[in-house]
Amino acid sequence: MTLLNKRQKVLLSVIDTLERHGKNTKTFIMKALFLIKQDFRADEKIRFYSFFPYKYGPFSEAVYSDLNYLVKQGFVEETQTSLTPEGRVICSLNNLFKEQSESIALRYSNQHSILDDTYKRYPAFTVNSELVRKPETKKVPAILATGYEGEDIDEFLNKLIKNQIDTVIDIRNNPFSMKFSFTKSRLVKHLQKVGIRYVHIKELGVEKELREKLETSEDYSRLFLAYKEKLVENQDKVLELLKLSDNHRIALLCFEKNPQQCHRSALAEELKDKGKQVIFV
Repeated sequence: MTLLNKRQKVLLSVIDTLERHGKNTKTFIMKALFLIKQDFRADEKIRFYSFFPYKYGPFSEAVYSDLNYLVKQGFVEETQTSLTPEGRVICSLNNLFKEQSESIALRYSNQHSILDDTYKRYPAFTVNSELVRKPETKKVPAILATGYEGEDIDEFLNKLIKNQIDTVIDIRNNPFSMKFSFTKSRLVKHLQKVGIRYVHIKELGVEKELREKLETSEDYSRLFLAYKEKLVENQDKVLELLKLSDNHRIALLCFEKNPQQCHRSALAEELKDKGKQVIFV
């Protein structure tokens, strides 16, 4: 028997509700899920979808990933906007956010009305929209540093966009991740979709053998001392990074959520010594 997580069951419920009301376009489905999250605080009840600003407002890669999965499992039609008979059976056994889905379906007469209301109430998610004329804004160059631990790709992209990042500097020695969206090839594609450049500076990473068995603060102190010695040998790469930061808003990317457990904190100290402030986000 196929097991579905709670947010996939909500997705089925939204499709079912919108289909009954003749409003089951992909755009309407996406915006309905966004409003369930924002207006009904879905995150407080289940692990829900995250969204980032895209061509038509709030968008989630995870929604499309789940739609593809549900199609493969035989619960959603190939159009990704209608349920199969098997999908309706699953949906009938699930009450997650059914009332909220119905409320949204009744609130908006068509796709234009849900887009219009979403844009008005959540303008932060319109910054990349093709439907909104945006004033020219000058970005202030800066260096930020971040880790993606505990985040999905949608949360991560939203963070970058909110901070007006235009270039991600990957400082992982090996840009592979068990969270496949953050493996180099996939990450590049995700970033390209939102107009963010990707640069990998392998020399500013830490080799795998140095990162093993890090348990105490002393272990991390030894690692960072060794890393600072490595930076002395790779000053050309540090200067490359500094040059990029003169005209761009860059984000130094690594895995760890806590910067005190990541070599990006040691790199930040090096950059501070060279007159550049690093903001951790």
